[in-house]
Amino acid sequence: MNSFFKDYVFCATLSLLFSFNVAADQAQEPAIIVIGASLSSGDLPLNDAGQGVLGGISIGLGSYLNLGHALIKNSQLPGYVINEAQAGATTFDRTHCTPEGECYENLWLSFDHQLDRALARVGVPGVPGVYNAKYVVITLSNDCLHANAFGIPQEEAVPCTFDEFQASVDRQIALGQRILNLGMTPIFDEAMSIEKLDLATAGAVSGLLWMMDDASYVELNTLRSQRIRAELPGAVLLNIWGGEFETIDGIHPTDKSARKAATVIAKFVTN
Repeated sequence: MNSFFKDYVFCATLSLLFSFNVAADQAQEPAIIVIGASLSSGDLPLNDAGQGVLGGISIGLGSYLNLGHALIKNSQLPGYVINEAQAGATTFDRTHCTPEGECYENLWLSFDHQLDRALARVGVPGVPGVYNAKYVVITLSNDCLHANAFGIPQEEAVPCTFDEFQASVDRQIALGQRILNLGMTPIFDEAMSIEKLDLATAGAVSGLLWMMDDASYVELNTLRSQRIRAELPGAVLLNIWGGEFETIDGIHPTDKSARKAATVIAKFVTN
């Protein structure tokens, strides 16, 4: 065995042992994975070339306490959060399309691809299928929510049919089952009560051609909750946005509401 190969094997072995030690040290405090859309992260996609939706801006110009941040700040948790969510994301990969009809390629990652990225960050090197995480928090998607939720020019987008609602929930059920198969627990959020939202204002603020109406919001999210309960017995559906839920713009939570939601999750994962 030549000297270079010996050095390579030695360094690789040390790296692997270090990874195992880190995983062992943190075994009592695994990371919480967070995926989803703007309830989980206020950051719009931004690629390595500096290209992104609206230039990659964040909600509130960064002054927005999304659920991922709130979980890190929660005093009941150690703060180990892997947040791969993207503001504006849907359950499927899609492009960003402006109201003027322009579309840009490969911007939003699907929830499954967000999970792939998170798993890459918590996987034990050299040991397939072993991850330093027990829970995956999945918040509401933008599926069917507005004119820029389809990956086609906004002027061509039309509100979803019931079959499209079902297809959206199908993808979320499959994602939850995938997480269960990994030995982790998916935690889905119950949708906020429509009485607490102002979808028309949210749509106007964001400059979209149209926003889902209240009745469709209730129909889609009632279907989502019913099917998660019926088809994913190992999953958790938490009412994290209930009670005194308030928004900053008709749909995104205030700091107080985000902290409350994080507390509900913290109580669940620490009991």
